[in-house]
Amino acid sequence: MTWQPDDRLTVKCSYSYDDNSYFDDDNRTGHAQEIAADIYYKILEGKAYLFAGLAYENNSARADQSYTEAKTRAGISLDTPWETNLVLNGKYSARRYDETDNIYGVQREDDKYSAALSVSRRLYRDWLAVLLEMSYSKNKSNINDYEYDKLMTTLSLTLSY
Repeated sequence: MTWQPDDRLTVKCSYSYDDNSYFDDDNRTGHAQEIAADIYYKILEGKAYLFAGLAYENNSARADQSYTEAKTRAGISLDTPWETNLVLNGKYSARRYDETDNIYGVQREDDKYSAALSVSRRLYRDWLAVLLEMSYSKNKSNINDYEYDKLMTTLSLTLSY
């Protein structure tokens, strides 16, 4: 659902349902439901916009694979010279597992922090573009084996329809 009270402000609300089937790990099979709200605000005469969002997910699976997760995100998108677009964003999520982990004997809690910077340029009309992105993620967990840092750079050819 999208609501646009004026030319500068847009609010989007969504609900999603996924039926997850894992053939190689039946314990993870289940369903996930997510409700989300995002807000977009145009600035600089429409050449940029700020965005922020909140989401809540409930993932039901077997045993120690069920969890709830609260998610936040915020960022800015700017039209830049040479018909390029620059996006800077950050995300945070708090995932809490419903049951005690079978191996570690504690209820798992993960906090994930992410930041990304991307630049894109349309190559052909509005549907073909090239995208360069650098992202960093840090997952903190009360179980050391689930902690990680990830730095990733990608170059992609994107097709929109």
